[in-house]
Amino acid sequence: MKLAKVVGTVVLSQCIESFRGQTLHIIQDVDEELVQRHIDSVRELKKIRNQAKAGRALEELQRAYETGERNVLECEMECCQAYCTTAEMSGVKRMARDQPYDPRGVLEYPFA
Repeated sequence: MKLAKVVGTVVLSQCIESFRGQTLHIIQDVDEELVQRHIDSVRELKKIRNQAKAGRALEELQRAYETGERNVLECEMECCQAYCTTAEMSGVKRMARDQPYDPRGVLEYPFA
């Protein structure tokens, strides 16, 4: 069984001691096949969900964070019902605080 290394939220296919100048501490080993199946299922979900509904839900969530005019929890529930991922919801939360969607610079906001 090939194992992936899980470091916080970063999944590595091999253990490395330094990542962007930071020492990494291995949390647990995970079956790499299971990781790939999860990644594939998220990609499939994003293909079949209603993209317009997901985009509107994320825009409402961002507006709620920025203005405080709506209950954030209600907007998060709408995002879940639209099959938005937790990463997407976290990204718009950061954007509402004038931070990058993805602090690692890997992902871009999918509904721009």
